[in-house]
Amino acid sequence: VQKDMGCYPASYEEYDGIILPGSYNGAYDPDEWIARLKRELHETLIPQEKPILGVCFGHQLLAHSYDDGHAQPCPAGPQYGHRVMMVSPSSSPSSSSSSSSHPPDAHDLFVRDSPPTSDAAAAVASSSSSSKTAVSMLYTHNDMVARLPSNAVCLGGNDAVPIQSALYRSDGLKTIAVTFQAHPEYAAEGPTQPTLRKVLEIGNGRTEHEIETAMEEIENHWQDIENDSFRAMWRSGIRLGWFPP
Repeated sequence: VQKDMGCYPASYEEYDGIILPGSYNGAYDPDEWIARLKRELHETLIPQEKPILGVCFGHQLLAHSYDDGHAQPCPAGPQYGHRVMMVSPSSSPSSSSSSSSHPPDAHDLFVRDSPPTSDAAAAVASSSSSSKTAVSMLYTHNDMVARLPSNAVCLGGNDAVPIQSALYRSDGLKTIAVTFQAHPEYAAEGPTQPTLRKVLEIGNGRTEHEIETAMEEIENHWQDIENDSFRAMWRSGIRLGWFPP
């Protein structure tokens, strides 16, 4: 979907799923393209249980599109660079079933690893720990999800942004969406982060010193950022049915 064109497929039958990416807009903005996207979500995509991955704005938009969800500006101010998300304690491993009728929780998405299917996956799997409670990823956002709808569960957050990831379920308990406030896809660009740097340079009047400090912190934590971002996307893709288990 290209927002400037306002075009949507006549049918989603040939699509494996939908990605709601970032945007400079707010989920609460009155723009017609945002209202149109919300209608498409609730009139077509969600009723069809089409798998959805939401990133940054997409994370906020999906929550705000429900009557009982809400997105707003961050009281703590803009968040950018490396941030740590604490895995939700309420989503820690339990004795309950992890079959398709009981969707996996934060532990399954951010900690537990399936058998690796590539050299990259094997490297990530070898670094995992069953006691892992913190996830390092990259962020650049001014807004946040303040309240999730009743069909979603929080997967983790921190003091500044309590809801940084969420899993949405259908009435039949099928996972229909996984969302991140972070940009796990940024990890594909390596520690120099040209896209993130450009976003920081053009937004919110950050000084060169602030940007360089953020870039230095990213380099210092790069291995954790890369591993955690890869794991989050890999296991989300498995849960949404895009990758083999």
